[in-house]
Amino acid sequence: MSQYPNSPLGLSPHLWDVLACPYEHAAVEADEEASEIVCSECSRRFPVRDGIPVMLMDQAGGDLNESGSTSA
Repeated sequence: MSQYPNSPLGLSPHLWDVLACPYEHAAVEADEEASEIVCSECSRRFPVRDGIPVMLMDQAGGDLNESGSTSA
């Protein structure tokens, strides 16, 4: 069980204060259904596994186009 049941994806509120997209350095949001963190700028998606956000560029999901950005 998560230590933070009232926080998005069960992550620490303090962690949400510092999380940012490693590509755009933009704010991120939670997709509770998919257990993913989503960039508000480029829409790249990062999984949360066992309560740990995996913010690695090679783990990012999303449909990348030729310019390197994701399509919505």
